[in-house]
Amino acid sequence: MMRLAILALSLGSGSLATALMLDSEDTGRAVASVTEPVVAVPMREVLVAETDLAHGDIVTSGSLRWQSWPESAVGGAFLVREEQPEAPTDLTGRFVRGGFSAGEPIRMERMVETDARLLSSTLPEGRRAVALRVSAESTAGGFVLPNDRVDVLLTATENADGESRAASRVIARNVRVLAIDQLADSADTDAVIGSTATLELAERQVEVVLSAAASGMLSLALRSAADHHLIEAEPEAIATRDRPAPLASAPQPEEPTRTVRVRRGTEVEIVAIQ
Repeated sequence: MMRLAILALSLGSGSLATALMLDSEDTGRAVASVTEPVVAVPMREVLVAETDLAHGDIVTSGSLRWQSWPESAVGGAFLVREEQPEAPTDLTGRFVRGGFSAGEPIRMERMVETDARLLSSTLPEGRRAVALRVSAESTAGGFVLPNDRVDVLLTATENADGESRAASRVIARNVRVLAIDQLADSADTDAVIGSTATLELAERQVEVVLSAAASGMLSLALRSAADHHLIEAEPEAIATRDRPAPLASAPQPEEPTRTVRVRRGTEVEIVAIQ
């Protein structure tokens, strides 16, 4: 019995010590659990490309899909399922203009019904497509690609003072290249040695460029991408609507004007001698 009493007393003492230790470690601070409310973002289903679609690809039943999109990011040109539920079926068989990346929202203005109108559909209103014969030397070594912007230069020989001189001048600035030969997509950035370049010109530029092509050699100067924003600030054509004006020869230095000073009483007059 004595042994049992001693064992019970030991266990009781240990429990009391443990309770006192836990009580001394308690800081007395209550920990509150805060749960932030989850705000639901309104979503809408828009039509996107299932896979990458290149310029000129035909839309198939597996080319498009519906995808949830934040309502605040849905643009006016997007195709929304609740508004046009039959859009995937209606677009099947159409041709892609310009290309789409996988997951990119589809826009109707970049879909055409037939490949025969594919190039004409890329032209803005009032623009014309004109093909010019080119070479590697006249297209920056073949690095002028579709959708690049170029300046068109005319190089011709003229006679001035009995001497023949070759001179170049810009006849059109910031012109978009629509195609090189039959290539109308610049996804491939390798150099293209083409024999024909198709340019997008304003109506009044067509006569200027074609007339210049008959009177000399045309070259395409590749513009920096940083200069593309200057399209509205620069004139569409440097020459007039009529046939390009004769090339200007190098300016001749003017002879210095000789003068004499004539004094008349208190007045001094400078007279030029012809």
